[in-house]
Amino acid sequence: MHNNIDIFIEDGIRLSPVEITHQGLASILCYDPFLPRCIEGIKLNLLAGLPSLVRLHAGANYPTPSEYRYQVDLEGHAVLIVGFDDVKRAFSVVDPYRRCSDESIEKTWLPYEDLTIAMVDCSSGNQTVPPNLKIEAAVSNCGSTLQIHAGIPLPFGPVMDLDNLHLSGATLEVQFHEANRSITRLLTNPATARIGEHFSFQTEIPRDIAPDATVDVQVSATIGGTRPYAYNARVGTRHRYLGGIATQGSESNHRPDCQLA
Repeated sequence: MHNNIDIFIEDGIRLSPVEITHQGLASILCYDPFLPRCIEGIKLNLLAGLPSLVRLHAGANYPTPSEYRYQVDLEGHAVLIVGFDDVKRAFSVVDPYRRCSDESIEKTWLPYEDLTIAMVDCSSGNQTVPPNLKIEAAVSNCGSTLQIHAGIPLPFGPVMDLDNLHLSGATLEVQFHEANRSITRLLTNPATARIGEHFSFQTEIPRDIAPDATVDVQVSATIGGTRPYAYNARVGTRHRYLGGIATQGSESNHRPDCQLA
């Protein structure tokens, strides 16, 4: 099952950000004991822009120089899958741990067959994906209203502890920046959303906003769970729009229903 946040806003004119920044990642564990299907789930997540963190038993498949391979626990090798090649029938993997800031990131190939052998014991069929909080924005009501939906989409693959993962305490900050002034809107949403669900916000667009105004939309929320222990962490996403809201609002005014209003 896979939910995409951008299907939620059905009315209004969608906005396209020119800049996106994220704060924090959600760690979501997917488990599928049927390894061929697990591999397909990893590939679908990669196509959706989500790398997968997996644990391997075999040190020979760990993508680091040999002097490092045998200095660590062979049960605890974590590799980040960042790509795949169906012709080679292999995943492109990297070492997710950088020992220093200037260390180069080297990719290596891990055959699909080797992955099914190296994923053993409690790590077999498990992949952890790190999706961000996703924002969808649209202008509606003849250019007078800004709609915001935000949430974390479901990754591909059965999600462990789906009922225990939740988002809460969502806040929205919208800033309209012009040459000589800034207008800020602050909203909160008291609801709780699971992974695959979303928060909804709605705020008024200033009537006299300049066509070239820069608009920053930032949503943050607390993600919490109960396993392996109770935890809470703050995640957030900011979108920047350059002139889009005022321009799209003026386009809305050309609609027949707006002309009659």
